Amino acid sequence: MKIKDDKKKTRLVDLIPLSKQVYVLYSVILIAAVLMAYLAVVEYFRYAVELEEDLNVNITQNSVETFADGIHPFIVVSVNANEDSIITVKLASKAYTTEYSSSDYVTNYTAFAILPRNAFLTEFNITVIASSQTGETKKEIKTKTKEEPKVMFKVN
Repeated sequence: MKIKDDKKKTRLVDLIPLSKQVYVLYSVILIAAVLMAYLAVVEYFRYAVELEEDLNVNITQNSVETFADGIHPFIVVSVNANEDSIITVKLASKAYTTEYSSSDYVTNYTAFAILPRNAFLTEFNITVIASSQTGETKKEIKTKTKEEPKVMFKVN
């Protein structure tokens, strides 16, 4: 009679053939690569959405016009917000400050500012604040009003 002294140790190689182990390893690597690529694409799109500005401010007109009481410089500021906000436009210079507000939750707002007659060639700091229910966004622009025209033609 033979006595077995050493017990047979079962290893993974004994249970599953090596070719199937390599197949499983490559499958895991492929799944991990696909998952990483998916996460990279999702993060890119999330980042791209964050790059989109919450507040767009444009000076659509900076001009001089004749009004009932004379020639005035005026500035038209157009504001677009991504979400409903109370939009406030502040124009400030050393000599003159004014403020316009939407006073309601809107996404688009246009401020038409008729400035005093002595505000020709005046540098204004325009501060736009959009206060939404989730927070506040602020943007600043500097601009200079137009020069007073030397001759104004009026046709009746």
